Amino acid sequence: MAQRSRSPAQVDPKHRPAFERILGRYVALARRLGKACWLVAAAPCTHSPEGSGWGAVDAVAGGLWYADLLGRAAASGAQLFARQTLLGGVYGLLDSRTYAETPSAKIARAFSEHFGPEVLHVTATTPPHLSLFAHCGHGAGTVAFLIVNVGNRTESLILPRHGAGPVVLSLAGDSLSLPAFAPSTLEARDSNAPLLIPAFSATVAIVGRLERLPATCHRAASTPPAAAEHRRKKNKKRGWFAR
Repeated sequence: MAQRSRSPAQVDPKHRPAFERILGRYVALARRLGKACWLVAAAPCTHSPEGSGWGAVDAVAGGLWYADLLGRAAASGAQLFARQTLLGGVYGLLDSRTYAETPSAKIARAFSEHFGPEVLHVTATTPPHLSLFAHCGHGAGTVAFLIVNVGNRTESLILPRHGAGPVVLSLAGDSLSLPAFAPSTLEARDSNAPLLIPAFSATVAIVGRLERLPATCHRAASTPPAAAEHRRKKNKKRGWFAR
């Protein structure tokens, strides 16, 4: 097993402004041309110890990097995000030796299952190691929040007032270097109570009946056709798509 870095560069919050700035230029260009902006073949560099994903892309650190980037790309205006590969090398969503899901694959699955295509604007005062994103959920009248904590301490967050939920899925590891998240399932939490976000985790929180529900979330999000999903998974070069 490759030696893993204690503080992988891929989860360093200092890299985020550059990503948002560069992606913003392409999103603006695409809009001027009447086109959609897609982010494709994305994965941390793993070719040398200087690379941002060296020894960590297939660990918890890689999963949290992927979760933050999925939320950040959608919030910045990208309409589709494609991981570099489903299988192959050390940066695929599946382990190239065992075909088991990496932490990034679990993130991709959770994102596809719970987040609709309508992206919501979120404002919150959070520490640099905590990221917050939101989409309309797949159920009518629901909102799905994604909270990514790359810090080493539990954080507390109060979601907007709601009348149903939250239903929470927390994908967490005891350290960034672990090869997998701890086992987890969806579970109900007390409504409008502070939500605890574990260290080194990506937390999905689904709520209903928000006091100020965005109009776009009143309808249920459409589910991609099975044939389209099959084509996405079949093409190895494109990898696993998450909207």
